[in-house]
Amino acid sequence: MHNALIQRIVARTRVWKQTLPIAAIGLAALLVGPGGCASAVEGTGDFTFSSRDYPAAFDATRDVLRDYRFTLERIDAEAGVISTTKELSPGLLEPWSPLQTGFGDEWEDTLNRQARQVRVTFAPEGEDGQTMRASVWVTLLRQHRAGRRLDSEWVGASTFAFDPQLKERHTATYFVPSRRDGALEARLARRIEAEMRDGVAETQVADTAGADMEESVLRRSAPSLARGALRRSLLCIEPLAQARGQPQQGNPKNTKDASRSNTPDGNG
Repeated sequence: MHNALIQRIVARTRVWKQTLPIAAIGLAALLVGPGGCASAVEGTGDFTFSSRDYPAAFDATRDVLRDYRFTLERIDAEAGVISTTKELSPGLLEPWSPLQTGFGDEWEDTLNRQARQVRVTFAPEGEDGQTMRASVWVTLLRQHRAGRRLDSEWVGASTFAFDPQLKERHTATYFVPSRRDGALEARLARRIEAEMRDGVAETQVADTAGADMEESVLRRSAPSLARGALRRSLLCIEPLAQARGQPQQGNPKNTKDASRSNTPDGNG
């Protein structure tokens, strides 16, 4: 009985040694504040836009996901899908990470090994097809380890069983979906929408500048084009005038017959 009590005390001491640094980090974060983490954003992960702006929306989504350190896994403009691989979020160990929204996410990611995965879809909105809807879906994944043995009195004293065959076939750790991250969905949607509008505005400015430049070039080249057209028309008129000034050359037989017909008796 004494040996079991000693083992239990040793196990709890080990757990406290492991959790004490994490608790110190959490206390420091409470004293300092959220730091570099983003504030919560109201709204959802959906937004609508004109169908003609779909290229700008697709490009903006790709650029924003890369800015948030996601690795793109599928880029399918025809199907209207952009998805990423899972990106780990260390929490308070990396307060500059843009994946967390608020201190709650920072603390949760610190205590648990978690990752986030994004999927953005584009689909027509309505029957006329003039509007499209973009939907941002962020899945929070949490890592689990197989063979966990819970303690009957305290969860901190739980242990893990080791299965050599499981490790040879696969790994003992795996990620499972935990919940949706609605705050990150809203932040990504607002950022993508803003980038899309900036891209559309830049395209319109470029098109307007190109049209003005083309009009200016045509205006400057109009006199020379008119002179060239006049010169070509004169070159075409001159041969025609020369041809009209020369006598017509007909058949000799027809000419002889015509001269006979001009005599009074009709004989040559």
